[in-house]
Amino acid sequence: MRVLIVLTSQKTIGNTKKETGFHFSEFTHPYEFFVSHGYEVTVASPRGGECPITSPHPEDKINAIFYKNSDKMKIVKETVKLDDLLDQHFNAVYIVGG
Repeated sequence: MRVLIVLTSQKTIGNTKKETGFHFSEFTHPYEFFVSHGYEVTVASPRGGECPITSPHPEDKINAIFYKNSDKMKIVKETVKLDDLLDQHFNAVYIVGG
């Protein structure tokens, strides 16, 4: 089963300078669940590349695993651009909140 996880690329709210992004645990917990259950996971965003994290909560056990592992953090820093996946098929899409 193939799962697409979508993160935001947006760093600010509209034309304001107010920062925004995605809630880290809303990504890390589902990601770990999907991977531990054998799903093939692709992480993408509208622009591709690094996505801004809000509500990092480093005290969260699963978040801490990501923060301590550069390979896991690379997943958030090197997302696939959504346009590059137009010809791909996924069984499920999970959109991370912010």
